[in-house]
Amino acid sequence: MHLKEYRARSLLTQGYMARSLMITQARYSRIETGITTPGMKLVNRIVALTNGAVGYKDLRPDIYEAVMGGKS
Repeated sequence: MHLKEYRARSLLTQGYMARSLMITQARYSRIETGITTPGMKLVNRIVALTNGAVGYKDLRPDIYEAVMGGKS
């Protein structure tokens, strides 16, 4: 699931997500819209915050494909 979809379904604001991830709302917005790619530490925090609903493949398909070789 994409980050924006998760946030909308969970009725959460960008501000709440950003505070929970210890980043600015502006940075969160850039990640959610795909302007910026999060580093692996932040990816790990997002996966944990969303209880895996937003996964590595959603956030960093470039790394996921390289590591997992396309496996689900």
